[in-house]
Amino acid sequence: MGKRLYILADVLTAIRGVLAFAIWLIAGLVVLFDSAASVWNSPDIVIWLFVIGELCDAFDGICARRWHYPDDGKKRWWRENASVLDQVTDIFLITATAMYLGVRLGRFDLLMLGGIVALFCIIVEGLKFHYYSKRLILLRRYIYLACIVLALFTLLFATSWNGLAKGVAIAAISIVGIFLMIIKRNRLTQDVTKL
Repeated sequence: MGKRLYILADVLTAIRGVLAFAIWLIAGLVVLFDSAASVWNSPDIVIWLFVIGELCDAFDGICARRWHYPDDGKKRWWRENASVLDQVTDIFLITATAMYLGVRLGRFDLLMLGGIVALFCIIVEGLKFHYYSKRLILLRRYIYLACIVLALFTLLFATSWNGLAKGVAIAAISIVGIFLMIIKRNRLTQDVTKL
């Protein structure tokens, strides 16, 4: 396994895509069947899917920078388009979560915000060549970070957990968030980070 750790970043990105699809599917089932009593329609489930997806997002870049693919001459289309795939899964995860919050909790303001953020991220990706692209990319990252925090706390307060569990979750989210901001601080100051 040690020799094949280079695939870990791609596996984490794929897991994030699958989790985003699961959240999107749950939101769709809520709309189609209005199954408010279903265990699968619980914020208790969706928050775990979202947290695991965001942790995959936090560590896929770290893994890609640490373990590189071997220089064996093989063409790997997913590595050549890694940043695009990463952006697509980021956008899909946050918009699927916003969609779930919109339909499950009646928070259509979050649904609209998710759509606006997705559109903004897509536009910024298309403007990478533009003079202001560095500022836009950094702004996009700050907006994305704010959306993650908003989604986490909205999901957390929608769960059926008791006050102590929510307090412990807030502490854990804060500690992990601070840790990730320290080790990934360059993502908030540099528009391009090396692989």
